[in-house]
Amino acid sequence: MRCWLGTWDTAVEAARPYDAAAWRFGRPRRDLNFLEIPTRADAEMLAAAPRLLSAAERRRHERALQQLSAAEEDEGMMAEWRSLHPEDVEHENAFWAEKKAARKAAREAKRQRKAFSDEQHRRLEAGLPTIDSDDDRWFDTFETEDEDTSNSGSDWD
Repeated sequence: MRCWLGTWDTAVEAARPYDAAAWRFGRPRRDLNFLEIPTRADAEMLAAAPRLLSAAERRRHERALQQLSAAEEDEGMMAEWRSLHPEDVEHENAFWAEKKAARKAAREAKRQRKAFSDEQHRRLEAGLPTIDSDDDRWFDTFETEDEDTSNSGSDWD
């Protein structure tokens, strides 16, 4: 989410509202400019209001504040829901664990088919006997080389 913070004259004046926004969005402390500020309330108190020179800037600032407020309210409601309905959290975690396990099993099966196919091609090139065309695995020998059987880039891992 992008959030317009305003316009300031100096980098220090701009860094204060950035820190306040970072606190609001739950960013880690290492992302802050002023590590000595202990709380979100302190960061917001030290942040100067942006220079709003035009009506358009004021409207944009108001809209950004409304969006930020709505996002915070949504996060608060979700946290409350999770605390009141832990069974939903368990069901969701179980769902994603099952999806991950199914994806992992599918990739493993694909790796095994690929290894079998490679072995059949090596045997064929070496003049050794291979499986008959009646074997169900015969079609796996025609699997293309561009199919990805690695774990890299997976959203499930």
